[in-house]
Amino acid sequence: MALQLTPLVTPSCRALGYVGGLTLAAWFFAPSNIFSWHPTCMGIGFILVMTEGILRAIEFRFLEKADRVQAIRTHGYIQLLALIFILLGFFSIYLNKERQGKPHVTSTHAKVGAATGAVGLLALMAGAVSFRSFGLLSAFPERMHGRIKASHRMLGAATWTLSLAAIELGLQHPAADKGAMTRVWQLLVGCLAGLVLLRMSQDTGGAHAGSAILEAAA
Repeated sequence: MALQLTPLVTPSCRALGYVGGLTLAAWFFAPSNIFSWHPTCMGIGFILVMTEGILRAIEFRFLEKADRVQAIRTHGYIQLLALIFILLGFFSIYLNKERQGKPHVTSTHAKVGAATGAVGLLALMAGAVSFRSFGLLSAFPERMHGRIKASHRMLGAATWTLSLAAIELGLQHPAADKGAMTRVWQLLVGCLAGLVLLRMSQDTGGAHAGSAILEAAA
């Protein structure tokens, strides 16, 4: 049965990412409401776009030479697009709180979100160094190359995982209350996390599923 379901896992991950990101945008977005940009852009950036980037990273692990280089480049472009949405989401909530005179980073959601941003910045820097075409990796001793690439994978996975935790917490806020739809989003995010972890374990063996997440978010 597990083997029969294997081909369905990646499409299911993508479907959940698209449904989650786009429905959040549809339910929350109001161009004139600056707060609405926050859940809209974060939902698209993390749930839709970054999930796609992680799936691409999983898929290129077994590619070689030119195919692998092109796949890594595509992964980078996708994550850059995710970053643009995430920055829009960050600045929208920052400006909204400034206009209302409210303090920043006070809720658990905000603190987890801030941690997500900090870890994500480290992942971005490690990724830029890891990509040989940028020429930055050669500045480090060769014995460190593997560690740098591993740190990028680990930090990238941690960023995505933290982002889902932040989203789950954010959906509990009264401002995100959309009735039954809010419960649907919470369930969707949980299912997405489980399916992506399952997808990682398929290529590394079930016994190594825990470490797979460190290897997949290149």
